[in-house]
Amino acid sequence: EVVARALRYANEVLNGDGEPVRLLQLVAQAPMLLVSVKEGCGACDETKAMFEGVEMIAGRVRVQLLERTPPNGPDASRAHLWDDQGQVAQSLGLNATPSAILIAANGSIPADPVYGTKQIRELIEGIEEAVAQTTPPPTSEIIS
Repeated sequence: EVVARALRYANEVLNGDGEPVRLLQLVAQAPMLLVSVKEGCGACDETKAMFEGVEMIAGRVRVQLLERTPPNGPDASRAHLWDDQGQVAQSLGLNATPSAILIAANGSIPADPVYGTKQIRELIEGIEEAVAQTTPPPTSEIIS
């Protein structure tokens, strides 16, 4: 059994424009899969490619890539969240790259982080299955 953990209110990241934003503000809009990656990491490049052009999983869970802020500041050309000193990733247990953690809309963390491209892919499949089970069938199927 996994005990849900609450997201600390102080977890602040930088958006692509370099502006600080609290993770709780981001997840209040929709649950989020936060994926920690690092520039120059081969497995991270593969993981980033999985999310190329993907903003939502199963129309319900937002995907955000989190990367440590480069010395010259956030790269506005990449739609990442930036972790200034790596403190947010560390506080969430994202101690290796690539890694990912699911954060619910209420800020709770329902499961431990996963590590590596294969486990991230399996987590995505689990999210898709869970959403499919909770999504009601289209009205046309109910009527027929």
